[in-house]
Formats: sequence, structure tokens, C-alpha cells
Amino acid sequence: MRRVFRVITAAVALCSAIPAFADDTVAIDGQVNHPRQWTIADLQNLAPTKVRVAFSTDHGDVEAVYTGALLWSVISQAAPIDTPERGASLRRIIMVTASDGYAVAVASGEIDPDLEAKQVIIAYAMDGKPIPQGLQLVVPGDRNAGRAIRDVAQITVVNLGEKPKQVLPGPVPPPPPVNRWGP
Repeated sequence: MRRVFRVITAAVALCSAIPAFADDTVAIDGQVNHPRQWTIADLQNLAPTKVRVAFSTDHGDVEAVYTGALLWSVISQAAPIDTPERGASLRRIIMVTASDGYAVAVASGEIDPDLEAKQVIIAYAMDGKPIPQGLQLVVPGDRNAGRAIRDVAQITVVNLGEKPKQVLPGPVPPPPPVNRWGP
């Protein structure tokens, strides 16, 4: 009897040390002035956005209404660091990574309200119910849900660098001669 009690006690202790499958926080980092951890409650304090999406997955077609915070709002609160050059924000990408390491990119221009204004959200509810797999990236318009990440763990802002140097037009050198009859 004592042995059974010890085994049960050890199993309970082990299970309490294992974190839940879906961590309900997401880290915002990278080239931002205010990196931080966001909880579901923090995201719910932002204006909620509802997005109806339909996409195909390996498990069949999905149609649902997701509720969450706009990715643009979350990134704006982190205050991305841009160079002073014109169009610097257009060379910014947002890398979103799941807890299993799966990562996708969203271009800043896709979610900027002054450009495409796509309503990409960090969803915390689907069809009015909490999402059991944790926070989810929802990208309306993606037909195959390739960027629909479950259990979002990290959002990293990356600036792709300075704009390329302008190549001045000039004479193009002729191609090298070709010997068609061998060496």
C-alpha cells in the first residue's frame, strides 16, 4: 500500500512540474523599443477584432470567426525601431513563432493601416470560445492556412536593413566572345 501511495505521489509531483500545453503568453522582441510579455488579458484589453476566415487544412475545410487583437496594435505598442530613411517601415517583417518552432513572416506593409490594412490578429477566441491550443495567428486571405500558427510563443520585429544602393545607369560591357569550334 505504501508503495502505491509513493508512486501516486511521485506521478502527481511530476505532472505538476510539467507546464500546460499552451502557454497563454507571447513575447514581443527584436528591433523594438518596448519588448515585453503579453498575456491573454493584455490582448483582451486592446480593441477586439473579429475576423471570419475560411481555409483548407490537411484535416479538411475550416470556417470560423476568430476574435483577437490586431497584430498591428500589438507591434505599435512595442514601438518598432526604424531607420530615418524614407520607406524604412516597408523593409520590416514580423516573424511569428509557435512553441514548436514553426515560424512564419508577415510583412509590415500587409498590416499597416495606411497600406494594405489586412486585419491579421493574435486570436484568443474561436466562435466565441477560448482557443484550447493557446494564442493563434490568423491571416485573412491565406487560402491554405500556412500562416495560421497555433500556440504563438514569440513575435520578433526584424528590419531588413538599409535600402539598396542605387545602381547608376551606364554602359553595359559586352559579353565575352564564344568560341563555337572548341578550345
